Amino acid sequence: MLSLIWQVRHALPNMAGEVCSAPIHVDGAVCRAFYKLREVVARCEIAISGRRHAIDVGASPGGWTTFLAQSGCARVSAVDPGALTLGDSASVSAIEHMRMRVDEALPILASRGVSLDMYCCDMNEQPAVAVGYLMQAATRPT
Repeated sequence: MLSLIWQVRHALPNMAGEVCSAPIHVDGAVCRAFYKLREVVARCEIAISGRRHAIDVGASPGGWTTFLAQSGCARVSAVDPGALTLGDSASVSAIEHMRMRVDEALPILASRGVSLDMYCCDMNEQPAVAVGYLMQAATRPT
């Protein structure tokens, strides 16, 4: 999981100033965030297919969640108190919307024995807090 953050952080300088011009609602996208994550994944050559369980923290309105599910992640926990807009594709069955904050969701996932192998975060929070939740998710016993 930590290597993903390193890869994305080092790819961003090369992406500065670029604008995703793809139209909304193509490829099942519910918002432009779908295309932004798709571009990062392509540029950093991050494999999504075969991932067992990803968490999308700050998931509303659902762009990253939809991308992860459509790209082959077996299960996506979308964590956000806000509403999600999801497409009609078959991949929707891989998504669980946990309509709560991440500090409430992580203990629930841990009690279920969930082992996360991908962590995406776009929540409206200070970076230190967001990284703290990442570390909490990453250091849980499997």
